[in-house]
Amino acid sequence: MVGKFVKVIPTDYRKALELAQPGLEQGKPTFINRPFAASIEDAEEIIRLAKEYDAPVMSASELEFGPEVYEMQAFAKEKGPVRAFEAYGAEAHFTWHFPHVINYAHAGLGGGVESAYFTGNFEIDLRRHRVDKVPIGASLIVLTYQPRDGEPPIIGMCHIGTWPTERGYHVDVYAAGENRNFVLKGDWNMNMFEKLNDFYSERKIPRPYEAILEMHRILVAANVSRLTGSAVKLSSLGGQDALPYSDAIR
Repeated sequence: MVGKFVKVIPTDYRKALELAQPGLEQGKPTFINRPFAASIEDAEEIIRLAKEYDAPVMSASELEFGPEVYEMQAFAKEKGPVRAFEAYGAEAHFTWHFPHVINYAHAGLGGGVESAYFTGNFEIDLRRHRVDKVPIGASLIVLTYQPRDGEPPIIGMCHIGTWPTERGYHVDVYAAGENRNFVLKGDWNMNMFEKLNDFYSERKIPRPYEAILEMHRILVAANVSRLTGSAVKLSSLGGQDALPYSDAIR
């Protein structure tokens, strides 16, 4: 806890609610690093406390605020409707890097995800990749959106790992009028600086709470899909459904 605001970066995201609650109950702006929480129940309780105590909450990836996100939004409006997309991140770690990719596409193309299906390699131990140099494969979450304005549902492919590195983080968008690949630009570590300043100094929330909760639900649904082998509707998740945990997340 620092001065008039709180920054929660728990290596053990199962403790996100426990660590955030004291600051929230004091009405302090509280930033929670990704993943937002472990369980659906904890994520919803954090937002409930934020509303009850008028304590702004932010949880985001730096990728949500780059210039290409706004370009994506304009492209979807001009060339849409969007039919499908492929979003890519460089490191195949389930709870650490999927949020980058999920949030990146969500910021650019909006929400309304109905279901998530996980396939491919499951990796949650970063030491295997970064220290032991064990080769790891790709992971994929296939998203099906609720239909928009009578159009067919968007199909989204959130992909991490094993792709030519020169392409970098990107979202390849297939719209009715055109296909365009949006590649991460500039120093993406600085993308969130202005938003954090506004959040802490002016209590401005850069993304709605509904978006934070939906992006968290997507990742939890993907984990349930991993365990069951089936696509999982976000609406079917219960409070105890949660993300997997490993002490080797970093």
